[in-house]
Amino acid sequence: MLTRSPLFPGQLLKHTLPFITILSLLGMSACTESPSGNKIAGKAKPVHLVETVTVQRAKLDIEKTRNGTLRALREVKIYNQEEGQIVALPYYPGDVVKQGDVIVRLDDKLLRSQLARASATRHKAERDLRRIQDLYKKKLVSDEELSSAETELEVAKADEDVLTTRLSYTTIKSPMNGIVTARLSEPGNIAERYSQLLTLSDPTSLVTDVTVSELLITKLALNQKVQVSIDALGGKIYQGHISRIYPNLDPVTRRGTIEVELKPVPKGASPGQLC
Repeated sequence: MLTRSPLFPGQLLKHTLPFITILSLLGMSACTESPSGNKIAGKAKPVHLVETVTVQRAKLDIEKTRNGTLRALREVKIYNQEEGQIVALPYYPGDVVKQGDVIVRLDDKLLRSQLARASATRHKAERDLRRIQDLYKKKLVSDEELSSAETELEVAKADEDVLTTRLSYTTIKSPMNGIVTARLSEPGNIAERYSQLLTLSDPTSLVTDVTVSELLITKLALNQKVQVSIDALGGKIYQGHISRIYPNLDPVTRRGTIEVELKPVPKGASPGQLC
C-alpha cells in the first residue's frame, strides 16, 4: 500500500511562491494600463513637442579683418642695355603707354658706323671666299686656304650680328600696356649701362599681400572670395579673391602670406593705398 507523505511548511512555500509572483505581476499590469495602452490610474502620459526643420548644405564664411597696402600686380622697371646719351624720353609719370611704343631712344651714331664697317668686312669676306672656291676647283689653292677663307666669313657675320643687336638696344619699346609711374632721367643725360630710366605699372589689376595665422591659412583656398575696403574711397566694400597662397610660413611668428587680387580695379584706387 502506498501512502502520501504530508507537505512540510517549507515545501509548501517552495511550491506556491512562483504562482504568487506571477499573479502579482499580472495584477500590477491590469491595474495600471488599459487594453488600449493608456494609463487608467494616476497621471496622464506626458506629451513631447517636437519641431522639425529641413537640413540644408551651406558653406561657413570665415570673418577675419587684416590690413594691407595696394600694389600693382605687374610693375616693370626699364633699364638700358647699351650705354649712350639719351636723345628721347617722351613720357612722364601718369602718361599711358601701349605695348610697342618707343619710350626711350639713345644716341646710336657710333654703333651705326661700327655696323657699317662690319657689313663691309662681311662683304669682302664673301668675295674672298668665292674667289678661293673657284681656285680650289682648279686645284690652285690648298685646303688650308679654303678653310681660312670660310672662317673669316663666319667671324665677319658674327661681328655684324653683335653690332646689329647692340644697335637695337638703343631703342627701347614698352613691353606692355601701362602707366608711367616713375621717370628717373632726362634727355641729354648719359645713361650708363643698366641704368633705370622709367617704371611702368599695369593699372588693370591691384593686389595686396596679407599675413594670416597658420591656423587660418589651412582653411583658405585659391579663388576664394574676399571683401576689400579701401579707406581712401570711403570704406566701400569691393569684391576680390585670393590669387596666391605662399607656401612658406615664418618660423618665428607662425604666420603665412596670401595675395588678394582686386579686379576690376575700382575708380580712384591706386597703388600705395591702405586697404
